[in-house]
Amino acid sequence: AGESSEAEGAADCSDCPVGTYKGAGEGPCIYCPVGRFTDADGQSECKLAPAGTFVDVTGSSETKSCPPGTISEMASHNCTDCGIGEYSGEGASSCIACGAGESSNSTGAAECEPCQPGTYKPAGKGPCIDCPAATYTDEKGQSACKLAEPG
Repeated sequence: AGESSEAEGAADCSDCPVGTYKGAGEGPCIYCPVGRFTDADGQSECKLAPAGTFVDVTGSSETKSCPPGTISEMASHNCTDCGIGEYSGEGASSCIACGAGESSNSTGAAECEPCQPGTYKPAGKGPCIDCPAATYTDEKGQSACKLAEPG
């Protein structure tokens, strides 16, 4: 396993190169599919790309880290954006919800930002929310709105 005789009638076998594998039996080396890789010669199977990384080409000898604001599961061929109200660092396998009074205002964010005056947000996913009528926030980063004084 992990070896192939490329030439017909060859007397000896050579190790399959990185990015390829060969199971038991005769035949050529096979390129690893997307989401998988080999990083050493002579492999009998491809490794799964770990969570937080991806392999987007066949025959790869390495993985790439997901950029900040994105995540991946094991054996991925791409990374997925975190949702609004979530963020992630480089090479993440899961998004983190923004804290109370902050949100990411777009998908694929690398960090959360404080909600602007006039808006609020409880802890968890989602965007900053406009304060309802007769309530307000006068500072950034608020988790609840205040009641307006009558008058």
